[in-house]
Amino acid sequence: MIFKGSSDLSPKVTIRIDNVPVDYLSIVRMTVELKENMHNMVILEFAGLNPQLISEYIDRPIQLSIEMRERDAFEFCGYITFLEPVSASYDGMVNNSPFQMTRAYCLSASYLMKSTTSRVWETITLSEIATELADKYQFSVSVPNDSYLFTRLVQTAQSDWSFLVESANSLGYSVSVENTHIHVWDPYKAISRKRSYSALFTLRGSLGAPSASPGQIMRFDGRIGGVTPDGNRNADTIYLLDNSGKMLSASNSNSDETSGLGKPIETLLTNTLNTNAISYEMGNKFVSAELRRKFPMTAHVDVVGDTSIQPGGVVSIKEYNSQFDGFWYVNNVHHELFQSTISTSIEISKDSLGASEVEPTMVASYSTPPAPALRNGRWVSETDMVHVYA
Repeated sequence: MIFKGSSDLSPKVTIRIDNVPVDYLSIVRMTVELKENMHNMVILEFAGLNPQLISEYIDRPIQLSIEMRERDAFEFCGYITFLEPVSASYDGMVNNSPFQMTRAYCLSASYLMKSTTSRVWETITLSEIATELADKYQFSVSVPNDSYLFTRLVQTAQSDWSFLVESANSLGYSVSVENTHIHVWDPYKAISRKRSYSALFTLRGSLGAPSASPGQIMRFDGRIGGVTPDGNRNADTIYLLDNSGKMLSASNSNSDETSGLGKPIETLLTNTLNTNAISYEMGNKFVSAELRRKFPMTAHVDVVGDTSIQPGGVVSIKEYNSQFDGFWYVNNVHHELFQSTISTSIEISKDSLGASEVEPTMVASYSTPPAPALRNGRWVSETDMVHVYA
């Protein structure tokens, strides 16, 4: 089903739900949630869904495309995981159905990775874990070539999805699945990885009247400082006890790593973390992971619909004429769609202000993943692409 409004800012939306009768014109609202380390999710709201078909929608494959002018299209393939029918007797019948509204919750193809399993992983790298799981689910994958070797990981009644996210997070990396492509990345290299990039502009125009275009900033709510919004600061130094009982310390000052998004700011606070580790290398990895877990400066930004923005990408904010201008890392994206309009809200963060004073270290740019294919009711990748990048 395809529908599009008459406005230049109206998205062109294509929806297909496999092997079940659907009145696509009864879809009155769509919500898209994209968050790092979480399954991509789409929520469809149907007005007056046939009650005899509600159970037929469970686990049905769904494919969605949202296209906008001057922006990359958003593509989604996944499964309808559950429905929420709502009936209020005083509202009467809608489309001959007593359920005036039914919400269908759809998770991306990574939904199949939610089944729990138990196993022991011995002497293995993160890239080997990601590659093995991609092969298991017939997905493609891109993952950093991190040489750190996990000596032993125990997966006990844990889903492959949560195990992969946990393993990646322990090294400071983030995870998402776009259609049937597993993407693992380093937030500190987002600007050179080029997952996505959008330029966001402040409101401009005569007497404050905005010139509407995708990515136009409608509202900016920021929190700027040397600590996170909950008042915490990530660990600067970790004290660790190795196998021989010797106390060691690892500090971020040893590497002076930053995101490269701007000029780092100083703070009066210094934090330490005490933990056990089998090696100095592991201690340094803990420091690195802590630094990447949360950036202290955050903002919630509402913009005119922009389907090209992705978690793990970068946005550039311009024309506030302040140190807020510059590159920001994208944590989460939220799209709200009606049949003729789309709005986008994003959660962004950084560990610095202004523009970067250092040229970013170049890494392999993100490549468009292989197209998904539906085989025997399951989404799989059309190729077995494995990209282990520096």
